[in-house]
Amino acid sequence: MNYGFCNTCQCLVPVSHLEKDGRVYLTKECAQCGLTQTLISSDAKVWNEKRHAAGYRDEDAKDCTLNCLSCKHGQNPMIVFVDVTNRCNLNCPICVANISSMGFSFEPPLAYFEKIFDHLATFKPVPSVKLFGGEPTVRDDLIDIINLAHSRGISTNVVTNGLRLADEEYCRKLLATGTKPNISFDGRDEDIYKKFRGNRESYRLKLKALENIRKYTQRKITLMCVVAKGISDHLIADLVHFCHENADFINALQFLPIIPTWKPGEVEAEATTVEDTEQILEKAIPGVEFVPAGMLNFETFTKYFSGQRTTFGNAHPNCESVAKLISDGTSFVPTSRYLKKPLLEIFGELRKKDRQLGIRLEGFEQGILGGILARTGLRKRIAKMVILLSAMNSIRKYGNFEEIVGPHRLLKLSRIFTGVIAGRKLKDVLGENTRLHNTLTLIVLPFEELTALESARLELCPAAFAYEDPETHLARTVPACAWLLFKNDILRKTTDHYGLAWTTH
Repeated sequence: MNYGFCNTCQCLVPVSHLEKDGRVYLTKECAQCGLTQTLISSDAKVWNEKRHAAGYRDEDAKDCTLNCLSCKHGQNPMIVFVDVTNRCNLNCPICVANISSMGFSFEPPLAYFEKIFDHLATFKPVPSVKLFGGEPTVRDDLIDIINLAHSRGISTNVVTNGLRLADEEYCRKLLATGTKPNISFDGRDEDIYKKFRGNRESYRLKLKALENIRKYTQRKITLMCVVAKGISDHLIADLVHFCHENADFINALQFLPIIPTWKPGEVEAEATTVEDTEQILEKAIPGVEFVPAGMLNFETFTKYFSGQRTTFGNAHPNCESVAKLISDGTSFVPTSRYLKKPLLEIFGELRKKDRQLGIRLEGFEQGILGGILARTGLRKRIAKMVILLSAMNSIRKYGNFEEIVGPHRLLKLSRIFTGVIAGRKLKDVLGENTRLHNTLTLIVLPFEELTALESARLELCPAAFAYEDPETHLARTVPACAWLLFKNDILRKTTDHYGLAWTTH
């Protein structure tokens, strides 16, 4: 059974999907309020194609009732968000956190984060942490928090509006910790910052922050862009071009579809769905193709080459979607230029091949020859060679092999094989020997609101928020998109527990 929340009374009710006029609605039948609906997709055809390609069926959903605080989630998250403050140096009318309406100041001491990081360090694999808010950089001890995480073997990202990073010395100190900033950047137009952020000057500060980041890190960063249908469409093609101009330190763009959380009259925009955002990107970059992020997890390949699932591995097909762009030397072009079939169709077939290959390799490992080779250390190397041969065969079948590899193909193929077998990272070897050395990843995130939540998607969520339970004082996690159900109450009680100051907002 799939559950969600009534749009009127917010009671938990069974939900179903209704396709009407080419759109998909989440339909709720409440005993008290009757029928309510929420638009969740503007393109029913694409919405269904994603589910079909991933092999997802509604009947596979568990009987989850969104009781996340007492639930032991079925899988350890790959990404964990941690709220470090609810203060901010902007007051964006589109903010989904509704910081200004909380009525209290949340800024727990370092002991709070020690407890959370100690808990996350026990996970296998250990997730990466995104420090969230509010605006994390308003905390004077943010670097101490980052160092606490790193001392426990946890990598960090700081999700920031970037304004404080316009201060070159602060930027230098922050990046010296080894953390990676994720910066909100909505395009090269001052007017969009007036509309979305209520502050035109923030655009200049963000550009200065990016200039500073380039000076003080060798790691590539992610930009986060809010997308509003009919408002920011015209900025997207130029934003991708901006990323190409700065490809030496930008390799990913996350798109956050806008949802109506503002007061009437503050922003003239309607809700934008994942498929709306994909269509905007398809107009900006003709030929770009998206696949559900959960389909990026190839279990057999992952087992032998990385040992852990991908970031969004096995997420619900109607959650995050991903596309890849490749530089042709002058601009980013879609992967479809190098492919012979639609990307979604290719991924569906590749996942089937990956499962079949996994069954064959499992039989090999359990056989007599596999047992003998295991003692010599050759078994895993042979398995890797088999997987690489299968991958190269797939490239020949689905891709324009000559364009992907370029001249001197046999020499480059031999370098790929010997490099991987010698233990080098596959992405590094491919980068050196194919055109895949300069890419941009596009990620469309399903920014949630209460009326769009459904248990079928949350039970597969690979992302979570971590917090200290204000009742038991133990560290816990809840699926990321469910956090808004419990956030204010938990942070308020945490504020009381640590004797933090209250505000008069």
